[in-house]
Amino acid sequence: MNYSTFLVKALNSFEGFRGAKMPTNPTTEQEYLALRNAVDDGSIWLDENNPPTWQQVKAKIDELQNAYETEKQAKIDAKASALEKLKALGLTEEEVKSIL
Repeated sequence: MNYSTFLVKALNSFEGFRGAKMPTNPTTEQEYLALRNAVDDGSIWLDENNPPTWQQVKAKIDELQNAYETEKQAKIDAKASALEKLKALGLTEEEVKSIL
């Protein structure tokens, strides 16, 4: 997944997000605060007086990226473990690869 995906997921995780037109992904607080709603060019938040800070959005992006990487590594580890278990049962490497 790329930065855009994590950014959108992060923004959607906050209550009251209305959507935003993003010609480019915001990478600074100034760019984040300049985002406008695609429908009415208004605020991207229902409660425009209490939006999440850029630091909160960045922290959520980091959290989502870390969770993704952890899950991705867990899948790699599980596959390696399964391969070793199948080999321990007497299957050849070719047989193991053929069923995965």
